[in-house]
Amino acid sequence: ISLLHNSMLLLTSLRAWVASLPLVTRTTLLIHVIAFPLCILFPPLILHGCLQPSKAIAYFQIYRLLTYVVLYRNVIHFGVSMFGFLAISPTLEAGLGSTRYAHLFLTMTVMVGLIYSFGAGLASFVIGRHFSFWEVCTIGLSSPLLAMSVIYVYNFRRSTPLFTIGSFDVPATILPPFLMLFVELLPTTAFWCHFGALCLGYMFVRGVLQRILLSTSMVNDIESSSVFDHFKHWNIFVPCPDSLLPTTASSSRTISVSNPSTITATNNNNNSNNIINDDISSGEEEES
Repeated sequence: ISLLHNSMLLLTSLRAWVASLPLVTRTTLLIHVIAFPLCILFPPLILHGCLQPSKAIAYFQIYRLLTYVVLYRNVIHFGVSMFGFLAISPTLEAGLGSTRYAHLFLTMTVMVGLIYSFGAGLASFVIGRHFSFWEVCTIGLSSPLLAMSVIYVYNFRRSTPLFTIGSFDVPATILPPFLMLFVELLPTTAFWCHFGALCLGYMFVRGVLQRILLSTSMVNDIESSSVFDHFKHWNIFVPCPDSLLPTTASSSRTISVSNPSTITATNNNNNSNNIINDDISSGEEEES
């Protein structure tokens, strides 16, 4: 009876936690949860959907630029990726809004795939296809997750130290490169895919890629369309904030989050925040 009672409490808590997730985060989690057992049951799916530059470029299989992130080879790969995703995704969606967040995540995913694929093509031309990663099959969420972790740290954790050693505060900004180095200690990871994603993240927070973020007016136009009427009535849908995320290159900007609280960035060294997500992790990427 006690075991049954504890199981019911755990199930209730799990349902409440899932119900608290915003729309894009919950939908993405559901897609990955469905895709993982399919990968285990049907391994050829990995070969047909992984990010293999030779197939993505030479055969114009551009769908691989998206499908590689939902493919996993084992439960550890899947679990680590989902832990990292859930550590940062709700906060990012709250700060960006569901529409803008979905667009940014998908754009980063495609850009990571393009940079990796064309980098592989260049390496194949210079050093030969047998010595490059032209034929390497890359899967997993870790690369776009690394890019998004940079955005998360610089906009929501920058003023909060990662931990303190004596009187020295270790800044949270060291977390993305540390995570990349940590992931590289694991077997069968794609260094250049991770490195490219990290560069994209830093380019975004420096303002170089700020143009890829949908403007407030554009998001409002999208959300006012008839297609979005159904989603806007869901309490898990996060409406568009009034302004964009700040960058380290901007002097002052204000953004709204859904909590209802406001995060104001007054200069390059001061980004105050009230988001309480303290943990961030990154999933690994595998090559076949």
